[in-house]
Amino acid sequence: MKIIFVCTGNTCRSPMAEAILKKMVYAENLDVIVESRGTSVYSDDPINPKSAEALATIGIKNVIHRARQITKSDIEEADIVLTMTQQHKLSLVKTFPDYRYKIFTLAEYAVDSRDDISDPFGKSQIFYNFCVQEIKKLVETLFEEIKEQLA
Repeated sequence: MKIIFVCTGNTCRSPMAEAILKKMVYAENLDVIVESRGTSVYSDDPINPKSAEALATIGIKNVIHRARQITKSDIEEADIVLTMTQQHKLSLVKTFPDYRYKIFTLAEYAVDSRDDISDPFGKSQIFYNFCVQEIKKLVETLFEEIKEQLA
């Protein structure tokens, strides 16, 4: 199974979701590939330092990451594409309409909610810490669903 998380610049929200799910998948030795991409990536920036600091508050350190733009081949290869907002989802569905069946927001897929995960970019560390907690909660629910699917 391959899951790709998507946000805008692929330096804040989607790399946090990727790191959280990777840790869970690794701990249970599941056959799941986890990656992240962005809808508007202009350089191969590392994870935002505030995102890295937020991840450290939940025990995830030394994240190696480089921002990458989502491509058609990414969508084709993924089993599930999980965006951070409805707008990200709509953008991907418009660009890749043949793959709309595998594109969801993280909240929609995990808990059947239309809520977006707010972008902490440019805000204080408190917003990043809140964001990582929100993502962690959704990814934990997602992880339970993944385990059921793989059972």
